Amino acid sequence: FTMFWGVIHFFSKTWKLVSLDMIKKKNPLLKKCGSKKTFIDQRFNKCNSDYCESSVLNEWKNICNELKNSDSSSSGEPSEIELKIAGGILNIGTRGGSSSNVLIIDGGENNGKIAIVDTTDENSPPVLTNYSSFEEWFLHCFKVTIYGNNYIQNNIKACNKSFMYYLHERDNFNKKSFDEFLYALSHVTLYDIETYTGLEYVIRQIWRHICFHFDPNDSFNITNLPDNYIELIENLEKYIDTYKWYVKQNMGDILNEKY
Repeated sequence: FTMFWGVIHFFSKTWKLVSLDMIKKKNPLLKKCGSKKTFIDQRFNKCNSDYCESSVLNEWKNICNELKNSDSSSSGEPSEIELKIAGGILNIGTRGGSSSNVLIIDGGENNGKIAIVDTTDENSPPVLTNYSSFEEWFLHCFKVTIYGNNYIQNNIKACNKSFMYYLHERDNFNKKSFDEFLYALSHVTLYDIETYTGLEYVIRQIWRHICFHFDPNDSFNITNLPDNYIELIENLEKYIDTYKWYVKQNMGDILNEKY
């Protein structure tokens, strides 16, 4: 068990899951917080239909400002805002830099889910991930480690029987490979600018193929195009937009310099 929970470095060299002993050291407020309910709820789920980016951002900015002005360092005791932030969560590891993976442990509706928190960046509010449980998140991390970003990269390159391979090379809307692509995007954990630009290219190519299909002056024809293709592609765009949001939030300066 101890070995299972030991430090695990992923191939990206940024992800790390810490040991149980280290978890205690990384969560000095745990005993003081008790089982206090976390403030991270479904409002922070970007895939939630009620998600309001401006509202979440304003709330997070207020929390960060209050944290900066707290007097915990002088009193030696945690401030109310520190207890609010630490309440109901367990810091289980880093995503690289100052961003952390936290496990919700408050016993509420999101108990056992993973959230992403960075208290040093007031412009990046916490994100409640869509993983249904710690187990799903943990196993997916191994899947990402083993297979890397293959599903996404294969679609960007239109190879290895990916959805874009079938669409571009076989003129076929392969629903199974489309679902695999969608799954990979909805469970992505590692972000980079090259993939960001590649995904923008992919979505342009998909709509381009659709336009050719319906152009009466073009002989191109997509086989097995589902009746709800617009809904499917818009759903794909939603996850691509989420990927782009993460990149812009965490690599905005580099993105502006390169592009």
